[in-house]
Amino acid sequence: MSRPFAAALALAIVLAAGAAFAQAVTSGEALLDRDVEVRLAPDAAAPVAAKLAKGSVVMALGAPRGRPFTEIVAAGGVGYVPSGVLRSIYAPRQATGTVAVVSRARWAPDGVLRGSHVVRRAVSGMALRDGKRVPVKMEPGTVLSLLDVQAGKLRFASDTIASVTLDADALLPVAGVHDYAFGGAAPGLLLARLGEHADPERARAEWSRLSASIPLLARYAPFVFPAVGDPARFTLSFGPLDRRGAEAACTALAQRLVDCWLLDVVAY
Repeated sequence: MSRPFAAALALAIVLAAGAAFAQAVTSGEALLDRDVEVRLAPDAAAPVAAKLAKGSVVMALGAPRGRPFTEIVAAGGVGYVPSGVLRSIYAPRQATGTVAVVSRARWAPDGVLRGSHVVRRAVSGMALRDGKRVPVKMEPGTVLSLLDVQAGKLRFASDTIASVTLDADALLPVAGVHDYAFGGAAPGLLLARLGEHADPERARAEWSRLSASIPLLARYAPFVFPAVGDPARFTLSFGPLDRRGAEAACTALAQRLVDCWLLDVVAY
């Protein structure tokens, strides 16, 4: 086989694979490529039965003739979504959020994590010290403990600050600690997110249920931490994973109709 012909053939295979991922899925396991409303009938005016997030796994049952909708099964219910919003479970997944790991030597030398969130960029806030509110500046890498959420603002504490109120987008939830010696560079790892729960105990109970029924999960460790963008809930995830392992794990779970999203990991 000549080199030009071989190169053309390889390119054709890549383009064909990309086209297959781009084509709408009408039957079998599929991923939603955007947030979508599930309707009770194949009609844009039909009542909404549920709302599903981008990346959710559903079972496509086919498209009614002459209607721009596909029938799906999701979370035990049947409904209809617009045709074209479903893609292959083998398509590459984009990370849907970011979490942090912090240095064990600095923040958990005795194995006890010193907080729940890490400051991702320099940010100013109002802190409570000696009963008075004073302005403070928090430096990147500072680990804080979440106290509560008030009017959309997150209130934190540290060993030296009783209370400081900061914008949510200035912090990342801490998924765990690390022992890497990379001088602040990210380790290039991912976590796979399985869902969110009202408290850590429910998240851990769900992990026990899933890992007992899906042997694939037994090789990984669970991570439970405040949900990205919603610290009143807790994310269940597993890993750590590289890109190839993350794609393989999420694809295998999608074949079992288990939702699986990817999270980037940043190290401090």
